[in-house]
This record gives sequence, C-alpha cells and structure tokens, in this order.
Amino acid sequence: MVFSVYGSDETAEKAKSEVEKYDEMFSVSSVSGELKRLNETGYLENPSPQLLEMLECAEILWERTGGLYDVTSYPLSSLWNEAIKTGVLPDSNEIAEAVGKVGFDRITYCEDFVSLGQAGGIDLGSIVKGYAGREAAKIISGSDDAVGAVLNLGGNIVTVGEKPDGKKFTVGITDPFDSAKTVGYLETGAVSVSTCGTYNRFVTVGGEIYHHIINVRTGMPCENGLVSVTVVAEDGMWADALSTALFLLGEEGALDYYESYGGFEAVFIRSDGSVSTTHGLEGKFVFTGK
Repeated sequence: MVFSVYGSDETAEKAKSEVEKYDEMFSVSSVSGELKRLNETGYLENPSPQLLEMLECAEILWERTGGLYDVTSYPLSSLWNEAIKTGVLPDSNEIAEAVGKVGFDRITYCEDFVSLGQAGGIDLGSIVKGYAGREAAKIISGSDDAVGAVLNLGGNIVTVGEKPDGKKFTVGITDPFDSAKTVGYLETGAVSVSTCGTYNRFVTVGGEIYHHIINVRTGMPCENGLVSVTVVAEDGMWADALSTALFLLGEEGALDYYESYGGFEAVFIRSDGSVSTTHGLEGKFVFTGK
C-alpha cells in the first residue's frame, strides 16, 4: 500500500487507517473481523452497511455473469491458495467437494442478518480493496489539507482530486509477462483503476501454470485467452469487482457486458501479448509494450 497525497501527512494517515480498517473487517485472513466471524459460524447478526453494500454489488454481478462471478467461492479460493502456497495441487475429489459448496443463491442477507445457508463461505478479495480505496479517497477529497492523491492498494489505483501542477494523472498497466514493466499507461483525471491478472498469484507444477482466478463451474483456474483485465471506473468498488467479473467472462463476454451495461472502460491483455481496449479509452491509453 503506497499513498502519495498532495497535502498533509495527517490526511494521508487517516486514509491509510481507513484501508486498514476494512482489511481487518473483511479479509478472510483476519483474526476477528466481521467476515471471519461469518465464515466461522455461518451466521451474522446486524451486518455492517459496508458488508451489505458489497454483497449487493456481488449479487448484481453474479446475476449478470450467469454465476461466474461468485463471492461464495471461498471453499475454492482457500483450496487453490493452499496449492499456490505449498505447490501441491488439489485432487479431483477436493475440487468437486469445494464446487458443491459454492453458489450465491445459497446465502440469505438483509439488514438484520447474513446466513451462509449451504454455502461454504464468502471471499470478498475481489471487491474489498476497491471499496476501501473508494472510502479512503472520500477522506482525502473531503479534507481542506489535500488537493489530490494517488493511492496504490496493489492492483487497485485510485486517483483523487488533481495534481498540484494541473497535469493529468498517469497510471501504468503492469505487463503480465514481466511485472517489473508496464505495457502502457492511462492519462486520466480522478478515477479508479483495477487490474485482475494471472501474474498476481500462481504456482507452476509439471511445467503448467495454475493461477488464482478460479472458474467456479469447473473449480479450475480460468483459461480463456486472457492474462489481464484492467477496469477504469468512477467507483472503486465496482472497478475492482468488474475486473474479476470481466476476466471470468472472457473478452467476448466482457465486451457483451460492456455494451449491455456500460459505466466503465477496460484494457484486455491476451495470452499472446496483444492488447485491446474498449472504445472509450481510445486516445487515453498509450501502448508501450510488445
């Protein structure tokens, strides 16, 4: 987490604390956060407004993607995170068992409670960084001591306000084949930029690469010709969730989604290194890669 705030250190620290608060509340690795309690007991009374908002966003994307985007994928994400950590792949029985515990339609939520029902758990890793970045940006934009900022939450960049020199913000898009480099950059104003890519977490076994973006239908890493999807949107929560949802849909499905719903722009990087963008980024994305 790297924050460059054009203003007081106090404002920057408040923004960082906001991000840390949401990480503690909604990380699956939290010691005692709200999501941890829900996953351990299967039931949570008086859920926070933040959790409800993320679940509402997740439900919309679950419906729009035909179930491919599903935050009840915790049993699968846990299985594959362990595989990435140990280098030992799950067997077919373990995968089938985990797939059988996934399904957003299995949970129930309202202002009074959240119940997992027959679902094995919730993982908000594809949405919470964007949510936290959005809330941190509100602190900065509402401060009299800061004119702007660039917030880097790892895969999620939020630009706030404006630069002191009046120039546009420059946001680089990571090269998924060499994460020390970029394939291009965006010139933009205040916006949220979120990237979902296979290069973030993976393991190589028997010469095959297994990454962390899982198809909940097969229980296996998603393979559709994409290695990275970057979404540009005003709302960080939606940018974060959409980057994963569009990756899971594949480029053709993602473009269909774009035409149907809009509200964002995107950069697609394919497994052969080629790059394409939605039409709203024409002239705004500068390609410098292969």
